[in-house]
Amino acid sequence: MFEYTLTACFYLKNGKISDCNKAMLDLVGGSRDQVIGLSVEKFSPEFQPDGRKSGQASQNIISDLLKTRRPVQFDWMHVRLDGTILPVFATIFLVHIEGADQITVVWEDRRKHFPTRKSRKNRTATSNS
Repeated sequence: MFEYTLTACFYLKNGKISDCNKAMLDLVGGSRDQVIGLSVEKFSPEFQPDGRKSGQASQNIISDLLKTRRPVQFDWMHVRLDGTILPVFATIFLVHIEGADQITVVWEDRRKHFPTRKSRKNRTATSNS
C-alpha cells in the first residue's frame, strides 16, 4: 500500500528517513540514494513562518506523538533538495510493524495554496533587506 499511494509517505527511524515511496522522492526532488538516511530536518528551513525554530518544533511534535500515541497533523514549511520552498500538510502517526512502532509521516503538497517562493536563501536575503 505504501508504494502505491500518490501522497508522499516515509518512515522515520532514529530521526532519519528509513524508507519512503516514489511520491516522496518526486516531492523532494531526489533519488532514493539521496533521501534515505537523511534527517527530516534536512528538509526544513531554520525557522517556520510563525518564528519557531524548525528543529525544536519538530522534536516537540514527535515527543507529543510518542507521549499520546495519537496522530498529529500540522502545516509545515519544508525545503526541496534544490532549495525551493515546499509547504506541506503533514500527518505523523505510529504503525506497529514487525514487533516495533514505526513513526510514519505523510506529506500533502500545498505549493498551489501558497505564493511561489524561490528558495530559503532568497527568502532570507529578502527578509534582511
